[in-house]
Amino acid sequence: AAALADKRFFVMGDGVTGADDGPLNGYAFSLSDWGYVPSILGHWVRDRKLMSLETAVAKMTDGPARQIGLTDRGRIAEGYKADLVLFDLERLDTRVEPSWLTPCPEGIEQVFVNGRRAFDGTATQGRFGIVGRHS
Repeated sequence: AAALADKRFFVMGDGVTGADDGPLNGYAFSLSDWGYVPSILGHWVRDRKLMSLETAVAKMTDGPARQIGLTDRGRIAEGYKADLVLFDLERLDTRVEPSWLTPCPEGIEQVFVNGRRAFDGTATQGRFGIVGRHS
């Protein structure tokens, strides 16, 4: 709780995840990667009121993007990639547990990657992200 409340700390997963296509499809290796965002927002923001929603989102988007040198991601601004998640904070929850690492979180309505819909209740087949610093 103290680290989350500290303005100097960002929130990022520390595990290794698989992928939703290719040879690592369906594999997940860490609870901290697959469930941490809904957990932070649901538990620490909504339930415990440790920080504002805006602060939590910045700790998971803008802060980490700046830290690793991504200059076109992490915030909603002109010239930035349109990576957006539309969610219902009151319903946001995760069912991730050690024996089941990849369930979709509850309360996520839509996800846009580079401005294109990637999730609308279920994952689309679109692959709109590009891995790399200059994507």
